[in-house]
Amino acid sequence: MTYTLDFQFAPEVDWRRLQAYFAARRHYEIDGYEAFYRNPDTLVMFLFSFERGRWSPLRKNIGAGTFSLQYLRAGCFGLEAERELSAFMAAFTARIEDPQIDGMGDGPYSGDGFLRGWNFGNELAVRATLSREPDLDIPTLPAAVLTDVWRWNYASTADRMRFRDRRFIPHITLFRRSGQPGRFVIWPSGMPVSLPRVDYVMIGRGYKPTDQSFGLVPWAELVEALAEAGFDTTKNPIELEYFRTPKDVERWLATIPRADLGSLQRIEGDAVMDAETVAAARAAGPLSTSPV
Repeated sequence: MTYTLDFQFAPEVDWRRLQAYFAARRHYEIDGYEAFYRNPDTLVMFLFSFERGRWSPLRKNIGAGTFSLQYLRAGCFGLEAERELSAFMAAFTARIEDPQIDGMGDGPYSGDGFLRGWNFGNELAVRATLSREPDLDIPTLPAAVLTDVWRWNYASTADRMRFRDRRFIPHITLFRRSGQPGRFVIWPSGMPVSLPRVDYVMIGRGYKPTDQSFGLVPWAELVEALAEAGFDTTKNPIELEYFRTPKDVERWLATIPRADLGSLQRIEGDAVMDAETVAAARAAGPLSTSPV
């Protein structure tokens, strides 16, 4: 099940101009007359596909295209897609056709209109899925939590470049432990780090993959230890910046036992849904027919 937005260019657009546009933006791969977006930090992906218009020996014009984004995703997938889709619609003059229920119809395009239609269709897709498989186990976290994870991971590449000589910027990973979804980050070897608020912090020891072992610390325990060491733990993220790991932190890290990581089951970010969306879909009940 997929959200689709059709558009027609007026006037038609030279294909070379479209190629240059996507080549200048991150995370796009052009294949034929398609531009595929995949962000490895957030796992958000979607597709622009284009149809040829008038052709001549000197010009290759594109007359129309389609934007498509899969349903059954967390709401933050729509937020990232909206940024790219709105930028695209601002760069090219196009007439839209939005067939989604509660969508924009024949336009005009707006970011809010896209999100309204996509969010409605996303919940409808969840209802259709649960109609077929009512006992399906869909991992969920609150929308605010998943949005915070998305914001952190979305900015992580730029932050790593900005702080590369000062501190480590970890990636937030989603997992199940005892059946419950949660978030963790890795903190290697007590090095300077920015620690976003998560459920667990995986403490790495050693500097080589061959001698690496990990401890697993609940967030509340980490906050208590860092506060006792004199760090400001009221901020999010907690910023640990130093030339050498403080003695109090070293002593605390040395007390953390090696963890059994077999209890953690990693979940890909595109498999976790907003708890509110799934709850609303279950409360609304099954659909008699599935949406197209």
